[in-house]
Amino acid sequence: MKMYITKRFRLLTAAVAVTLFSCNKDLPDAVPIPSTPPSGATILETLNDPNYSFLKAAVTRASSVPSPTGTLTTLLGDKTRVFTFFAPDDNAFKASLPLLGVPADISSLNFFRPGQLDTIIKYHLIGGQKYTAAAI
Repeated sequence: MKMYITKRFRLLTAAVAVTLFSCNKDLPDAVPIPSTPPSGATILETLNDPNYSFLKAAVTRASSVPSPTGTLTTLLGDKTRVFTFFAPDDNAFKASLPLLGVPADISSLNFFRPGQLDTIIKYHLIGGQKYTAAAI
């Protein structure tokens, strides 16, 4: 019995030694992958289109008060961020403002507090994913 235990111990020691010595390989240095700079217009630049005048005014008013995630203009103007923004055009604002009991005029955005507009506009953001209009 003692001989059996000694044989097993020697085999186990040899297996552990082989395993430990085989793991000492030098790893090659990692080569960084160069990132391409973002291209195209930011969402904030896209809002200069005349069809988004209501949304641009809402973003401007919402950005007058900082939120925990930063101002909305900073968020929408950052090219390094990846997200999808479902931007309602002027026709959508003109259709929805009367349903809220306010006139369908750009000055009606003053009925809303900046924090309210910030929250409403951020509901139109999907962070971390970029969808094209064709994919939606």
